[in-house]
Amino acid sequence: MLRSLGIGIGVATALVGWSASTVHAQPHVESRHDIAFNRYYTFEQIEDHLRAVAEAYPELVELRSIGKS
Repeated sequence: MLRSLGIGIGVATALVGWSASTVHAQPHVESRHDIAFNRYYTFEQIEDHLRAVAEAYPELVELRSIGKS
């Protein structure tokens, strides 16, 4: 079947080996702020969390208002 598709055994073996390669996880990095995702939060709690994240990561996070609904 592979020959009818024009795929040689060496190529098929390489593809199988490539697709089964191990993927390593990123190293664990301690968070500067945690939030649980197994519960609901009020709007005020979400705002507090966002402010804390912005303070912990000022080089990455900037809070902006985009309007009111």
